[in-house]
Amino acid sequence: MNTSFDEYEKYYFMTDYVDKMAEYVVRDNTDSSMTPIQKALHLRKWIINRVNYDHDHTNDHKNHVDASVFLNKGADGTYLTVCDGFARCYDILMQKAGFESYYIYDSKHDREDEAGHAWNLIKLNNKWYHVDITWDDSDYNQPDRFSKRFDNFLCCDTQFNTDNHATYDWRALCYPNINKDKGMAYMDNRKLGDLNGDGSFTSADVTKLRSYIGTSNNSYIAIGDLDFDGRITSTDADLLQQFVNDGWKYYPNVRVWRFAVYENQT
Repeated sequence: MNTSFDEYEKYYFMTDYVDKMAEYVVRDNTDSSMTPIQKALHLRKWIINRVNYDHDHTNDHKNHVDASVFLNKGADGTYLTVCDGFARCYDILMQKAGFESYYIYDSKHDREDEAGHAWNLIKLNNKWYHVDITWDDSDYNQPDRFSKRFDNFLCCDTQFNTDNHATYDWRALCYPNINKDKGMAYMDNRKLGDLNGDGSFTSADVTKLRSYIGTSNNSYIAIGDLDFDGRITSTDADLLQQFVNDGWKYYPNVRVWRFAVYENQT
């Protein structure tokens, strides 16, 4: 089974296995005390810690099915996949955790002669965000770095369309109206830290962020979770204040702190 599971991807016992495994992962890595952002973070972390990017077999069919993250184990015992597997797995886990989520793919996936790319859209508090686990996995981007980054976590259309994702003709599987040209009606196009949405980072953003601390809105303001711990705390406000004090507000295209926030591998 381990060497040929991709041949049986549509068989009931295989789809049932993926379904049960996903339920187990969600139960084991999330609980009712977590905020929505914390759940999204924990499921993302489970995938990154479980698998490595399979640089040597990017076109292998095993890396392009729902079961790849759960079953595709290499000769050395390491689980392997590519962007397709990362995105398929995260989509399944997020839906099992009760979130609206979509698997996003490049139209090049429709043509076997060209390699495409895949990532996710997830919905938090009626706002859609892009999540590209592959590009944040240090094994894919920086094999010599023992940490994970958040450059591609909870990003808006504008951010993804102005970086290398702009080269992809992206669309959502099972949701044809979501694509690069049309965007999403509920996408949060504020950059991380721009709480009032004016396109710059000022003390007004810090004041607004501090107003969320300890309130019922705490669980949902993804755009203010600067340290990616799933909650809005004084640490987030202090980070933003430091950012404003340092004068970074004059660089409107910077993703606040994304270039500096890393998660140690544990």
